[in-house]
Amino acid sequence: MEQGGEAHYFAEETFTTDYKMMMTLGQGQFSEVKLAFHIPTVSCVAVKILRNQKKYASLINSEINIMKSLAHPNIIKLFHVVQTRETTYLVMEHASEGDLLHHILELGSLEESEVQRLFTQIVHALKYCHDKFIIHRDIKANNILLDHRGNAKLCDFGLSTKVIPGQRLSGFCGTLNYCAPELFGKETYDGHTTDIWSLGVLLFFMVTGCLPFNDYSSVRVIQQILTADFRVPLHVSIDIRDVILKLLIINPYRRLTTGQIMRHPMVRNSEAHSPPTSTQSLPGTLSPSIVKAMTVMGYKSKEIVESLRDQKYNQVVDTYLILQHQSPKGDCYHHQEKPVRAMQPGLDLNLADLHTFPVSLGRATEPAPPTFTLPSKTKEKDEKKARPHQSDTTGDTDNMSSCSPQEELWISQEASQYFTSTGSSPWDTLQEETMTQDEAITHEATLTQDEVITHEATKTQEKTMTHEGTMT
Repeated sequence: MEQGGEAHYFAEETFTTDYKMMMTLGQGQFSEVKLAFHIPTVSCVAVKILRNQKKYASLINSEINIMKSLAHPNIIKLFHVVQTRETTYLVMEHASEGDLLHHILELGSLEESEVQRLFTQIVHALKYCHDKFIIHRDIKANNILLDHRGNAKLCDFGLSTKVIPGQRLSGFCGTLNYCAPELFGKETYDGHTTDIWSLGVLLFFMVTGCLPFNDYSSVRVIQQILTADFRVPLHVSIDIRDVILKLLIINPYRRLTTGQIMRHPMVRNSEAHSPPTSTQSLPGTLSPSIVKAMTVMGYKSKEIVESLRDQKYNQVVDTYLILQHQSPKGDCYHHQEKPVRAMQPGLDLNLADLHTFPVSLGRATEPAPPTFTLPSKTKEKDEKKARPHQSDTTGDTDNMSSCSPQEELWISQEASQYFTSTGSSPWDTLQEETMTQDEAITHEATLTQDEVITHEATKTQEKTMTHEGTMT
C-alpha cells in the first residue's frame, strides 16, 4: 500500500521500540484502538491499528490524508503514521475521559449547560471540517471523545471523504440511528447536510439520554427517519428545542448550516461563558524550545527542520507533535485534577506516576521497557457492567419494555452499525430480514396448528376409548 511520496515503511520491531502497548480502548468493524505509552516523551497516546486489506486500501489512504490536514483543538490530533507490510498504525492524541456515549449512559442525560458547551465545541470542529470540504459521514456519540478537561474531540475519520465545491455523494454509509432521510434514496445528496442531520440526532441524545429514532426493528427505525417521527420532551429548553427542530428537517436544504448554528443564540450564549480554547498548528511551525529539547534527546536539528518542513509523519515529527501537544496539565499528568475514569477497562495504572518510570527522555533505540501491572479484573467483566447480557437482548419483542433505557440504547447501538462500502442501500438487507422474520412466524404458526390438531385428535381418541369402555 502506498501513500504517495509520503509513505513510510517501518519494521514492526522499530515501532515497538518507541511504544509500549497497554490495553484496548475500543474496537470497530475495521480497526482496533489501543492505549500506548510513548517511551521517548513519557506520554500516553492512542494507536489505531488497521489491517492492510486491498478492499479497504482507499479508506485507509483517505483517513490518513484527511487527518494529516486537520489541526483543530476539538479534533483528535494525528502524531505519527507507521506502516508495515500487514498493518497500518495511526498514533493519535489520547483523550483520557473516554467517549461521549459512555459519559451520557453513566449520567442518564447531560445538564443543559454542559450540553451547550460540548455541542458548541463539536459545531466548531464540524464547521472547520466543512470549511475544508471534508464530510465526516459518521457523527455520533461514540465518535466524540473527552479529554481530561472535559473538552470534546471529534474523532474517527474512517468514513470521511473530501469533496470539491458542489460535489454530491451517493450510497449509504454511517450508523443507522444517525442517518439522514436522503441516505435511503437512490439520488445523490449533499454530504454537508447529512452531517447536520447527525448533529441534530446527537444534540437530542445529549439532552434527553435517548435517541430520537430508535426501535427494535431496523425497518421501523428507517420509517421513523423518513417521516421525522420524533418528539422533543417538554423539559428541554426553548433554545435547544429550536436547534433540534431546525436540524432534523426532512428537506436537507432547509436545515441550518454550521455557520447558521454558530449564530444561533444557544451557541452564542455558550461561547460568551466559555474560556477560549487553545490553538493548534500543522507541522511546519518551528518552536525553538521544542527543537532544543529534542536535540537533548538525541535528535539532530537538521532532521527536525527537514521533517517539519516536508510534513513527514515519522518518528521525528511524532516526537515533536507530542511535545507540542504536551503541557504540565496534559492528559498524562492530570492526577491533581481528575483520576483515570473507570470506564477504561483493564487498566490498573496510575498515569500520574509515569514520570517516575525508569525511562530517560531520549531516542528509544534499545530501551528497557517499563513494567505495567494489569489488574485481576478483565475487560469482559467491565463490559458486562456497562452492557446487558446477550440473553437479555433476545426473546419476545413485547418484553423489550422490561429493559432499562440504558440497556435498550446499548441494544440499538449494537444493532445499528450499517456500512456499505459499495454504496448500495441497506433496504435489500432489511427486506431479507423481514422475509426471514415472516418465514419464522409462518413456521411457528404451522407448528402451533399442528400441535392443536394433534392435541384435539388425542382428546377425541381418549373420549372414544372411555365411551367404549363404559358400554362394555
